[in-house]
Amino acid sequence: MLYLVDGYNVLYSLGLLRKESGPRAAARARQALLQRIAAALGAEAHKVLVLFDAARAPADLRRQEQFGPLRVRYSPRHQDADSLIIELAQGYLPSQVVIVSADRALRRAARRRKCQCWTPDQFVAWLEQCRRQRLAVPGSDEKERLAAQETQTWLREFAHLDKDPSLGQADPFRELDIGDLLGQADPDAGEPPDKRR
Repeated sequence: MLYLVDGYNVLYSLGLLRKESGPRAAARARQALLQRIAAALGAEAHKVLVLFDAARAPADLRRQEQFGPLRVRYSPRHQDADSLIIELAQGYLPSQVVIVSADRALRRAARRRKCQCWTPDQFVAWLEQCRRQRLAVPGSDEKERLAAQETQTWLREFAHLDKDPSLGQADPFRELDIGDLLGQADPDAGEPPDKRR
């Protein structure tokens, strides 16, 4: 299945971006959407192609980008994302394409092609369902990432112990007397504390 997402339409529909928003707000909103999709789908994000209108894209952005496995594409300056979405959908079987947009004209064109259409709300609900399913699977990407982050946190927390000269010198195979463990013997004195003179 290929999911063709009308990026700005989704951002506007969800209230994450307004028509009067400036370039910085648009960049932050794009980034937030891409992060949300990538986090929800993990490696499966390669099935999603998010399309943005070039008119709102910064001049220095490339026409195509990768955001992890997620694909991002900006329409050419002479074409809007809606017509690019329909053009791309024509290269696939209609049953293998889901078009995500609230744009009525785009949805009509998609239905004429017999493609599935999802609203932005349906897409977000699907992302949340996928995220929950991924988290429920042992060894999921999110759990692995969190475990790796936790490991790094503990390594930073105890990094100073690598430099502690008193660590690493004890013989781990030395037999310990219960008195040693309770602090009742002085190993340097050779005899229990109550027998020393």
